[in-house]
Amino acid sequence: MLNEGLYPTSDEEKLLHDSLRAWGDAALAPHAEGWDAQGELPARVVRDLSALGLDLITLREEQGGVGLGLLAALRVVEALAAYEPSLALKVGLTNGPAARCAPDGLEGGATWARGALHITSRGATGALLDTPWAESARWALVPQGDRLYAVDLQGPGVRRAPHAGRLGLRCAEWADVDLSDARVLATPLSPRARLGAEAAADLAWAALAVGLGARATELGRRYAQERVQFGRPIAELQAIQWMLADSLTELDAARLLSYAAAAALDGERAEEGARLAASARLLAADAGHAACDRALQIHGGYGYTRDYHVERAWRDVQRAFPPEGAAALARRAVEGGAGGEGARA
Repeated sequence: MLNEGLYPTSDEEKLLHDSLRAWGDAALAPHAEGWDAQGELPARVVRDLSALGLDLITLREEQGGVGLGLLAALRVVEALAAYEPSLALKVGLTNGPAARCAPDGLEGGATWARGALHITSRGATGALLDTPWAESARWALVPQGDRLYAVDLQGPGVRRAPHAGRLGLRCAEWADVDLSDARVLATPLSPRARLGAEAAADLAWAALAVGLGARATELGRRYAQERVQFGRPIAELQAIQWMLADSLTELDAARLLSYAAAAALDGERAEEGARLAASARLLAADAGHAACDRALQIHGGYGYTRDYHVERAWRDVQRAFPPEGAAALARRAVEGGAGGEGARA
């Protein structure tokens, strides 16, 4: 679960992963497929996640958090993706952009969102598009120009339009949120802070893609060792070995680039971190998708059935691509900028 050989790992991080593994094996793995079919996570799962401190990884200890950096949060997202990818995404967005920008004294959970708001003396009007919803989230943090707007999701003037029957990441509870004079708090947002926050959002998606690809590759490896054709396991076939080797190599490359970007952001090198984060998301989305696709092929026709979990990894990884497409993400990588998070249409 924890790739200790790629980057140094602290004792605190090892303890965090031990807790995550125990919780995931007991409370998540047996139920994840059922939650995906229903498209909703039980409220107790979010409460348990908070009790473990998984939504407070990057928050300073004096603020009640765990006090680890963005790099530690990314590794948790990777690990959690093997159990419940939608929950992993929420952890990534909470510990990444939301934690970096949330105003001091903001009570209740927050989620990161994108959209166009019209602000008047009465409140915020507009729409938040394709937002990963959480019933426990009190605020949606929306960057716009030189301001960060915190929209009160539980107050009047908020109407949620859930997305039903989505292809993947169904438990992220995707929704469009229409606002009509909703309560909103505004704080200044410097270009540098916005750059760092949006880069952290890119890295949340990159970590999710790597985690899903790693999960699918492991499922493919296990199946190849068990599936016997012509008197021997298909894992002994060179073509299968090449597929697994390509996936592992590409995922490690994406993982290392993500870690380098996180280290830059943790070191307050926002411009460098933003450029690396855009590159990492581009590489991770491609690597994760290719790994899931290869694992599906290794399973043959069985990969297209719900009896084998690899089909869910393939569905979930599709959303790792940015909404504006890979070309725009590549341009961000060259320019050193970062944009919104979402999924390729």
